[in-house]
Amino acid sequence: MSYATLTNRNNFYISPHLQQKIAETRLAFFGTGLCSSIVEACVRLGFQHLHLQDFDKIEGTNLNRQSFFVEEIGTHKVEALARHAKGINPGCAVTVRTDRVDSVDSVREVIAAHDVVIITTDSDQTFFDIVEHGRRAGKLVLCPLNPGFSGLVIAFSDRSAPAGDLFDLTGALSDLTMARQVLARFSRLSTRADIGMTADAFIQRVEDQGHFPQMVIGATATCALVLSVLVDHVAGNPIRLAPDYYAFNTREG
Repeated sequence: MSYATLTNRNNFYISPHLQQKIAETRLAFFGTGLCSSIVEACVRLGFQHLHLQDFDKIEGTNLNRQSFFVEEIGTHKVEALARHAKGINPGCAVTVRTDRVDSVDSVREVIAAHDVVIITTDSDQTFFDIVEHGRRAGKLVLCPLNPGFSGLVIAFSDRSAPAGDLFDLTGALSDLTMARQVLARFSRLSTRADIGMTADAFIQRVEDQGHFPQMVIGATATCALVLSVLVDHVAGNPIRLAPDYYAFNTREG
């Protein structure tokens, strides 16, 4: 199947010139859980230069929100996603790495070779080191989150505020400490109302059960936000940069 056939129905919404720019744009994904649906949607839209990096393997509990299948359980997420991407567009170029993103030094060359970085790894020091390095290197760095019934995307670049202007990055960083800050900062998200408890009670419940509750509704909303930001960015349109953000609460519309 040709690229023109794949992208034919994008016509009117995406001009031939913009479609060509999409085809040439290089995307690097660090973390491919939440990003699984984003990767597939990017390929369907016409992006065809992808780097996928994640050490994680598919588990049954991923299937309620991530774009994987029962028969893929136990395989690396990046390898499954590469197959999915090729199944949508056999002509797309996909590189994969199954090692953990454990330092910014380990991915400097990857960042340099790509135009956009989309990161959903654990919210530790390495996460924010990558955000800051990518931002200072002139890359667009997107940080998607999928809380409950809502989607959230924070975009960083050399024209944005640094992550330290949005979050307290002192002390030990973890998904739990960042979740507490996200719940406090982004009032348009529906999580607290949906779960019927305070942010502190929610974090304590997460800590007790050892995992965050996540649904396909928030993942799908987040995917749509990321794709919209990417289209505007590639088109050269203004986008909201940190400290501003993109959020969509599906229960409010």
